Amino acid sequence: MQARAAWVAKYREEARFGLPLNASDPLTALQRAECVLALHLLVSHPPDGVAHVGDGSSPPLRPSDFIEPDRLEVLAGAAASLLGVPGDDSGAPPREASAEGATVD
Repeated sequence: MQARAAWVAKYREEARFGLPLNASDPLTALQRAECVLALHLLVSHPPDGVAHVGDGSSPPLRPSDFIEPDRLEVLAGAAASLLGVPGDDSGAPPREASAEGATVD
């Protein structure tokens, strides 16, 4: 997840994720609430369709309904880490596999 989130500190975009936690700016607090809600939805109703909390029904609201794609990518990496899903931290798109199982660039 570190590679996916590297741009956040590089471009000083922490406030878009509701950081620092002691910030009193109302916009930062709103963005923190958005990120916490998105993270909750990603963990309790991950995109793989397996609900980890509740009765297994899909939520009426998805993180992609209210979070921009760049923030969603970082939050999805965080959710995967919380769920213990192994992943590629490079942030690069997955490579296709050939019929023999070797990866193709």
